[in-house]
Amino acid sequence: MAGLSAALLPQFGGATSLVADPEWDVIETYATALIERGVGFSTVTLDEAFEGNCAQEMLRDWGCSDDEARPDWL
Repeated sequence: MAGLSAALLPQFGGATSLVADPEWDVIETYATALIERGVGFSTVTLDEAFEGNCAQEMLRDWGCSDDEARPDWL
């Protein structure tokens, strides 16, 4: 799955991680395989446009997939 996503968030999302890409067409091809492997996915654009606590709120919504690496703010 190399090159699949604009971002891989190994500590957030599904049971194992989350991939994010702004284009559904990119993720759709791999959606079934991602689900089978416990990987969450999102079509959010990850950039510097987030204002205030938007990014933290989004990550809280996605949840943490690694209890040992859970940030204090989560």
